[in-house]
Amino acid sequence: VTDLDDPRFALEIGRNSLWKPMNFIVKAGAGIYFLEPFDPRKVPVLFVHGVSGTPVQFKSLVESLDRSRFQPWLYYYPSAVHLGALGGHLNQVGAALEARYEFDELAIVAYSMGGLIARSAILDANDKSGYDNVPLFISISTPFGGHAAAQIGVDQSPVVVDSWIDMAPGSDFLEGLFYQSSEGRESRRRLPEATRYHMVFGFQKTSGSFGRSGDGVVTLESALRPEAQSESRSLLGLRYTHVGILDSSEMHARVNDLLEATFVRRAAPLPRLRSVFQFELPNLDSLDDGSESVD
Repeated sequence: VTDLDDPRFALEIGRNSLWKPMNFIVKAGAGIYFLEPFDPRKVPVLFVHGVSGTPVQFKSLVESLDRSRFQPWLYYYPSAVHLGALGGHLNQVGAALEARYEFDELAIVAYSMGGLIARSAILDANDKSGYDNVPLFISISTPFGGHAAAQIGVDQSPVVVDSWIDMAPGSDFLEGLFYQSSEGRESRRRLPEATRYHMVFGFQKTSGSFGRSGDGVVTLESALRPEAQSESRSLLGLRYTHVGILDSSEMHARVNDLLEATFVRRAAPLPRLRSVFQFELPNLDSLDDGSESVD
């Protein structure tokens, strides 16, 4: 339990994590941070930051939450690591928290590259366990089609960062987010049916940016990848830059409206499912001692 003024969340530490991930592990520590003690009466909202970022990027959005109903959780990670490995790590940490606190469900709000990590975690958990309890997933300005600068870095940089490989357009990782095999597009890979996915994106370029339309960092072509669009229950485009959208009152309103619609105004509570995150459990169904089953 900490707060957003924690020195470990300094922007310099996030920037350096792209080049010195082991230093990040020592100085900060990857994992899920709480801003208050766990409260079983409140729905967890897990925030996943973008490349070279830290949880402090979500400060204004967190401040806009109804803290009587929702508790913010912050996933913090080094930006240099393979994105699939980060998705796996998020699953592991989430599994440990679920085993400890037995929460029923959570929402995920992910920004930029964090949206790729979050989608990877949700898909992997569902594939491995067959269960999912993430009824709301919101991505903000996520480059589902990759980023051309990552490909340039892979091709030309004397030191290649692992996350660049995954962010390069057409990478095995990106294709694997939407297809069962990165070698072909015959079989789609989709978010679980219980997960309501919503997309928010920006479309205001900076004064010095040229080329394709976008928010100055992520192109619209990448943010609006057709496969991601097809799974989205809503699209919201806002006239903000890639960084500016994080402090947008319109974006805050959309996130809070979706949280309320999903967890407060719904007609009936969602059933308790076995696991938000994938982890190994003994086969309790095979133990028939006449007692009632437990989840």
